[in-house]
Amino acid sequence: MDIDSHPDTSYKVSGLWLEDGSLVIKAGNRLFKIHRSTLATQSPVFADMISFPPSQDQEFLDGCPLVELPDDPEAVEFFLRAVTLPDFFLPPPAATHYHVVAGVLRMAHKYECSAFRHRALQHLSIRFSTTLVDYTHRNYISKPIFRGYGDSEKIAYNLDFISLLYETEALWCLPLQYQGILSWIPRSLMSIINGIDFKSRHYGITSDQQVALIAGKENFRQQVITSMNAFSSAAPECTQNGCQQPRRKLLAAFIKLNPSKLSNPWLKCWFDLENPTVYTFCQPCRDKAKQDYQNLRQTAWDRLPQAFGLPSWDELNEMKKKAVGHGIGFWNKLFVSHSRTSSAFDWKAPFRPRALTPDVICSYLILPLANVHFCVKKFLKNVRSDHTTHIMDIDSQPDSPHQVPDLWLEDGNLVIKAGNRIFRVHRSTLAAQSSVFADMLSFPPSPNQEIFDGCPLVEVPDDPASIEFFLRAVTQPDFFLPPPAEAHYHVIAGILRISHKYDCSIFRSRALRHLSIRCSTTLNDYTHRDYISNSIFGSYNSFEERAYGLDFVSLIYEVGALWCLPVHYRTLTTWIPESLAAILDGIEFQSRHYKITSDQQITMISGKEFLRRELTALMKTIHSPSPDCAQNGCQRAHKVLLATFIRLSPSIASNPWFSRWFDLENSTVYPFCMLCREKAKQDFQNLRQESWNRLPQVFGLPSWDELNQMKKNAIGHGTGSIYIQIHPLIVVSQSTSIQDLNV
Repeated sequence: MDIDSHPDTSYKVSGLWLEDGSLVIKAGNRLFKIHRSTLATQSPVFADMISFPPSQDQEFLDGCPLVELPDDPEAVEFFLRAVTLPDFFLPPPAATHYHVVAGVLRMAHKYECSAFRHRALQHLSIRFSTTLVDYTHRNYISKPIFRGYGDSEKIAYNLDFISLLYETEALWCLPLQYQGILSWIPRSLMSIINGIDFKSRHYGITSDQQVALIAGKENFRQQVITSMNAFSSAAPECTQNGCQQPRRKLLAAFIKLNPSKLSNPWLKCWFDLENPTVYTFCQPCRDKAKQDYQNLRQTAWDRLPQAFGLPSWDELNEMKKKAVGHGIGFWNKLFVSHSRTSSAFDWKAPFRPRALTPDVICSYLILPLANVHFCVKKFLKNVRSDHTTHIMDIDSQPDSPHQVPDLWLEDGNLVIKAGNRIFRVHRSTLAAQSSVFADMLSFPPSPNQEIFDGCPLVEVPDDPASIEFFLRAVTQPDFFLPPPAEAHYHVIAGILRISHKYDCSIFRSRALRHLSIRCSTTLNDYTHRDYISNSIFGSYNSFEERAYGLDFVSLIYEVGALWCLPVHYRTLTTWIPESLAAILDGIEFQSRHYKITSDQQITMISGKEFLRRELTALMKTIHSPSPDCAQNGCQRAHKVLLATFIRLSPSIASNPWFSRWFDLENSTVYPFCMLCREKAKQDFQNLRQESWNRLPQVFGLPSWDELNQMKKNAIGHGTGSIYIQIHPLIVVSQSTSIQDLNV
């Protein structure tokens, strides 16, 4: 039965009514026309539902089978947008809102869509820690889900959240959710008991949940009293008659605490016990109060789940691990690891001078920079004759064409052939992501249009692997996610080349973000980039890394991402002299020849010499003592520093702004006097900044200001500081305090 019209209240949802869709879904008064294969790929329940042949009384709309769902229309819409639109529901740290997360999670849980259930649970788990360490460091990302709602919305969604957690079995979020709602008592007690009406729906919790919540409030009050009793006892070694005055001040602060903080006995900044001007404890009493407080925090945390009748933290963490995996604490660890020290190198490794071969002479001979350019050009002219400027595909006779299994969609209406690979996809999906493909497919087919399996055949001249990566990114939501999700260079490069050529802005921007994280454009980001700097090349062996490192230079020029070049060129200079032959002659890898142009080779080798000069200037600067030196010029310390310099490996020696180049804080290694130490540190920091500022010009590139403007135009505001990448809703600066974050 073909139904061409529905009641006036039903409407087609914009963006989810695809002209070449093969299935119509109705939820409430909303109509969606999508691809059967897209839905079946994500959900085995939907796959089973639509696998049955249509019955005789099957309804049709617009020539497609009609399936009516009993679910909330808004939740269905959010779920279908997540499945079909690659930028709608990204994993954290992308920003989102509770009603979106809840809608996607309910649908994904009910219809067994594991990818989006996992993604929604990630968003919730970031906000709700299950260890005290994560809770302590969660402030930067603690409130993105409920941010931006009014008071009535917050109350409604917080009550709904409790129901959602029981419904989807995400019990590990409940202890902190219950604890957060405690601050509503007694102000919003009636909302807890009676529920609240919002947007034609009633939000409330069960009577058992109400009892657990109110009983938990009293439990916390008792813990606060116990906390104050712990603070009220002086240390046996007290030197200030029991420190009575600071204890009275502490008690006054306790009385002034607002109810939300009173219900949280493990809040890290509950009392500023480190501040001697606020609480003038003697040192023994201060140490005792801090230790008592830490012990009580841990005890209170350990008992939190049981206060609400929930399993222990061990059991909850096991549930969390099974549902979401081991990567839950990554976001908090990212902040903690921001200040970690980089891996140390062996200072005692023997220093062996190299033989004076031509490559060593080119990279180490101290000459004026103009002479270096002349020598390098002459040397390159003698050792090679190939000036190829691009990657050459030297494949032998291609294999016979074959269909790529999971990119051959049964209801696809367009066949794409690249090399020996054939793909069957949806025209509308491709056209929505690429303006070039949209224009190509908008023309009516010509009389001699080649047809394959009943679909128009389009043959593209691009690399087959790159086309496959691009189509997977477009059709498979979990294949190519934004950073900090992991991605390998060959995948990024393939997607970037295709998305740049065919004007696919979403995936071009996403690929550029992956590259930009590795190639910092500010000294501060470069200093703290260690934990994510090698994710692109990290799984490759040294030979593969060399090949892709050369390809990276070609790729950057090809797509106009020049802001990545200064740091990448700097990295390539560490190959000299060991891998000079690879730079000059290129590398054969996987039937391809990877090579950079002669101008790029000259730029790189000349830059190596410039960086060596910077290092020499650095040593001269640090070697000069303070005018007020109290240790006869600190000669012993300077000799040790010079010996360290001589032992430096070439990779570190070519990096004059390496943040931990010398451990100048270590008085046992470098016994400077205080004045010389401070001068050396300040001189070192000044020279690092000057060297960084000059880095682009070393390689013949625009200034950092121009490069950063290019980067902003290409990717947007979220490409700089790691804080902005991790939390787009809260911009954290060095002066931001916990109070500023409204925790």
